[in-house]
Amino acid sequence: MDLNPFLDQFEIISIGACKELQLGENLKSMWNEWKGITLTVTLWKDSPLKILSELDEVQALLDDHLTKTITMRGSAFVKPFESEVKSWYVV
Repeated sequence: MDLNPFLDQFEIISIGACKELQLGENLKSMWNEWKGITLTVTLWKDSPLKILSELDEVQALLDDHLTKTITMRGSAFVKPFESEVKSWYVV
């Protein structure tokens, strides 16, 4: 088969598929990163009130994931994962 006339079209399709795959893998990776997060609760001063503490790691991860999600939402290749990305980042 002489596919040479169609190679440009195949390349475009391949690039799009690779970018879609990468977006899906990034989304899955973000979900998995949250599985290892543990929230620490401590007593506030001398009261029985409990508060979250040691939030530096959680805040850094949240900031990173929000940036990634905003980038994903603007991508032309997000269609297969659009509902998942929207549920991940609700405005």
